Amino acid sequence: MEISKTGKIGQKLILSVAILLILFFGGTQSFSQDIESSVQIKPKSCIDDWWRERLENVDKSFQSGEITLGKRHDIRAFYLSGLSGDCEEDWKQAVKEFELALTNGEDSISLRVEFGRLLYLKLKDYPKAINQFEHILKQNPRNFDANYNLANLYVLTENWEELLKRGKVLVEMAHRAPGVFYEYYEARALEGLKRYKEAQQKYQRFLEHEEKIDYTSPQKEDARRGLKAVTEILMKQKSIDRNFNQRNKRLACFGCNLRQFAAA
Repeated sequence: MEISKTGKIGQKLILSVAILLILFFGGTQSFSQDIESSVQIKPKSCIDDWWRERLENVDKSFQSGEITLGKRHDIRAFYLSGLSGDCEEDWKQAVKEFELALTNGEDSISLRVEFGRLLYLKLKDYPKAINQFEHILKQNPRNFDANYNLANLYVLTENWEELLKRGKVLVEMAHRAPGVFYEYYEARALEGLKRYKEAQQKYQRFLEHEEKIDYTSPQKEDARRGLKAVTEILMKQKSIDRNFNQRNKRLACFGCNLRQFAAA
């Protein structure tokens, strides 16, 4: 059966429309995927005109000879690391600036504290952050910022032996808070080392003091968890010991009966 001319035109028109729809929606999906991919890959910068002017002023001060090259990198790093929000691009640049500051002779405890805090709090690079704070302790073993930040980092990395050392130092220093506050770190280390009875005592002391104060903190929340956990473990151990002792008593009685029977 022959198809009329009008029918052929209609078929071609339908086919053309179908091809266009496929190209449109397929292209749109590909385009949207490309946009999404580029957004995910490209880090975000938080530098606005105000911050850009500050950075340019630092560069001008260096060019005029007012500050050294090391100090230039130090100040730029301080500005960039201080940006708040999701500023990964700027923070990574701050890392480079800190490293250049150290390379060019601008080494100080305050610089390494800021560098370590950037690596720890914003970039979550715990090993490099630990290196910075440990470097400070070689110069000043009683530096509070280094000891305190290391204690928190050792909790995150579960380095219980080193955490116990830092906790003891913080309790002795009792800086910015009563010594009992820092017993949390000793308790956390003792829990990790499976010294549950000691951990329970430290957690109890910490919470007895802190529960009197109306505030919330990660340490207080974790201490509640820790006290509950070690208490449950100690109760289980006590139950096991009691059952073990009862079994030994029964065996001992059985042995006595056998000896009495043999002597009869």
